Amino acid sequence: MRRMVLGAVLLSFVALACGREGSIVPVVSLPPTASPSETPTEAPTFTPEVTVSASPSPTASAAPTPTGTPIVTPAPSHAATPKTAPPDSYLTASAGQIKGDLTMYNWQEPSGRKTFTDQPPDPATSFTVTRGEKLTISFTRSDSMSDDGARYRTNASFNAHTTAVPMTKHNPATIVANFPVGTIWLDVFTYWAEGDAEHTYKLNVH
Repeated sequence: MRRMVLGAVLLSFVALACGREGSIVPVVSLPPTASPSETPTEAPTFTPEVTVSASPSPTASAAPTPTGTPIVTPAPSHAATPKTAPPDSYLTASAGQIKGDLTMYNWQEPSGRKTFTDQPPDPATSFTVTRGEKLTISFTRSDSMSDDGARYRTNASFNAHTTAVPMTKHNPATIVANFPVGTIWLDVFTYWAEGDAEHTYKLNVH
């Protein structure tokens, strides 16, 4: 009974409160709002500085001194020798040209066959050639010899030991200077319809 009386009293107080204050806005307890978590500040990402080594500028090679085209002096042309006499002979090498000494011949001349031998065959003038170079030997004839040959000596004596040298069989002829270093005497023999002749060159080989 007592409990019922107390409950009625409480309800009266509640009714009074509602009349005075109007509608009671129920208080809703919200859970505590969590403070927004701070976005962790990211440590700044540093782009690694790449040091690019400068490529060494290419060293300009010194411009080669232009080599001019060597001036080749053409071998002089020589007048043809009449067939009544042995032809002249000229040897051409990188150093130039020299006339050979006519040191022997057996030739049909208008007055008959004539022979000549120079002993010893030792030209007064020498000429320098490079060992291994090609030598050209021309004759003052428009035709070619029927045969030819060559040999060299290492001293001027007519009876000195000789060594054969290969030689082409046309005019002009060629010989390779495969001679020993030093002074040699080169004898060149040619055979023609009118006779045969020998020309000698004194060469300094280096």
